[in-house]
Amino acid sequence: MLKRVSKDYDVQIAYGKTLANASTKEGRAQGLTYARKLVDQYPKKRGTYALLGRAYDALWVSKDDPSARFKAIEAYKRYLELTPDKPRYAESRRNVQALIKVAERGR
Repeated sequence: MLKRVSKDYDVQIAYGKTLANASTKEGRAQGLTYARKLVDQYPKKRGTYALLGRAYDALWVSKDDPSARFKAIEAYKRYLELTPDKPRYAESRRNVQALIKVAERGR
C-alpha cells in the first residue's frame, strides 16, 4: 500500500488522514492498516502517532471497535511524548490532550 503513495512524509500523512476518515468500515480498517505501517516506517515522527490515534478514534466513534478508544489514547500519549513542550506546539498539544480526555470519559 505504501509503495503506491508518494515517498513524501507530509503527503503520506495527508493520505492517511483521508483513509482514517473514511465513511465505510472497510475504509476505516484500511486507514488503520496504513497508519500502523507509517508508525513502523517512521517510529520517531510524532505525526504518525497522531494519525494512528485518529484511525483508532474513527473505529471507536463509528462503533466498529469499541476497544479502539484505549489504543487511541495510547497513540495520542505517544504523540505528546514526541512533541516538544514549546510555544510553537502548544495548540497542537492542547488539542491532543482534549482528545485524550474525551476518550478517557468514553464520550
